[in-house]
Amino acid sequence: MSATASLKCKYCEKYNEVDACFFDGFMTSNEINLSFHCGICGKNNIYSNLTQSELEEIINPSSELERQAEFLGISAAKLSAYVYPPDVMKEADLDRRKIRGLSIKEYLKSCRQSYPKKEGQNWWLVYQLKTLDAVVFFRRDFKSYRLLDGKGIYLEFGNIIELGDYVRERI
Repeated sequence: MSATASLKCKYCEKYNEVDACFFDGFMTSNEINLSFHCGICGKNNIYSNLTQSELEEIINPSSELERQAEFLGISAAKLSAYVYPPDVMKEADLDRRKIRGLSIKEYLKSCRQSYPKKEGQNWWLVYQLKTLDAVVFFRRDFKSYRLLDGKGIYLEFGNIIELGDYVRERI
């Protein structure tokens, strides 16, 4: 995979992702010479004796996030919301198997979030317990759980079995 640069065509004013092997450029002292073929309007662009500030004007200032979003065909806002480790729910699902009693396992499975939501430092919202008016957070590094009830009180559980026992007593 070769390097690319997003360069502005001086004819159509649109940005092109130009592969490094398709443009010629060299720098002498403080001046830069650059030429590339526009893939949109089809014209050849030749920039001579560019200064650093002039070069910055023709390079697309988009961030890495914006470039990734454009490549994936989604908005940058949607991509930035998708920054959680994809194995958070998998780990919580595997941990749930340790609970004694099929009914509690099934109940938690029905309360499972489709996607975890990051809450604070290292905590992920994984379950929304509707009948208890509570939410459950999971901390991957310690495999511990925290329940936030409807009154705003947090309860800490060292493992999924303790959480399962607590839920069993209340439903």
